Amino acid sequence: MCFSESQSQKTLIWNTITCYILYVYYDKSDTHKILALFFKFVGFMQLFDLIFWRNQNMMDPNESLINYTVTKIAMLANHLQPIVLALLIYAFTGSLGKLSQIILLVYTIVIIYYSIFIWNKITYTLEEKIEENDTRSSLRWEWNLQKNNFRVYSLFIITLSIIAYENFDYPIDIILLCTNLITFLLSAYYFKARFIGRFWCKIAAFIPILFIFIKPNSR
Repeated sequence: MCFSESQSQKTLIWNTITCYILYVYYDKSDTHKILALFFKFVGFMQLFDLIFWRNQNMMDPNESLINYTVTKIAMLANHLQPIVLALLIYAFTGSLGKLSQIILLVYTIVIIYYSIFIWNKITYTLEEKIEENDTRSSLRWEWNLQKNNFRVYSLFIITLSIIAYENFDYPIDIILLCTNLITFLLSAYYFKARFIGRFWCKIAAFIPILFIFIKPNSR
């Protein structure tokens, strides 16, 4: 996760560069184009974080309004990630696995309900300490901390995992699956589920560099 404005800025720049290289280097590979565009979309969360870091004064009407508005947008962008991945796969390949279609439908229904339910409950994205005696701080994503959050974001990870495993060739399918599961386990146990979404977005900002060196095999 990013513990400062400068870290968010560096992560955003790194994500942009690696996604561009991934897209251009494999200009004839639909798989790498999908990955580049998807991880660039995920990388936008670092842009939102950068905006949050720069608008922390809730006594200032302008900063308060920007923080409030971008918080809503960031929540929607975060929740759209599995849907965007599925749409990209379908746009480039013309198909989507049967199991992926089922889990995507379930996820879409659940995330729409969850987003509507918490819409008026989330307000601002503010800085908070990681732990009481920890000098580090992070940004509190309120939408990750509402009622039934663990179930909803578990479904988020499961949906991403199934879509990735069913629709990509080896070894990319395995790498994406392991990335999702490791992210979930670390967030759930090490961070006590407080930073599931933020930890995933941090990892996803750097993972494109790995795929630059990996070419999938046909099944």
